[in-house]
Amino acid sequence: LMRSAKAFNFNTLFIADGCVDIYNDKVIRSSQGAIFKLNFIYGDKIEFINSLKDYKVYGTNVCNGVNVKDLKKEDKVALILGNEGQGISKEINDLGLNNLYIKLDNTESLNVSVAGGILMYEINNK
Repeated sequence: LMRSAKAFNFNTLFIADGCVDIYNDKVIRSSQGAIFKLNFIYGDKIEFINSLKDYKVYGTNVCNGVNVKDLKKEDKVALILGNEGQGISKEINDLGLNNLYIKLDNTESLNVSVAGGILMYEINNK
């Protein structure tokens, strides 16, 4: 996700309380250096999302969502990615995010890294 974020002009990542330490050896190695080119913000996810007043905030949710291919260009975008097993929590979805989905054929779901990369690519290329 860090490499995809950097590649598609998402230069700041929010790390919610309780997430893996980004300076974990495996995280650093898998970032292939992207970790040193990104900004990180840490804290409570609800407080952070509520602070994004000037941003179009997108979450991933097939229910009541818009196909990512149908998005329009926005100046300031925040993308909220959910847990691979359960997606975005009800608590976060209840904040009124703009829901996005990726149309899939012949499979039920993608892992969060693949889905995040596709979404960032599509948002960046509007």
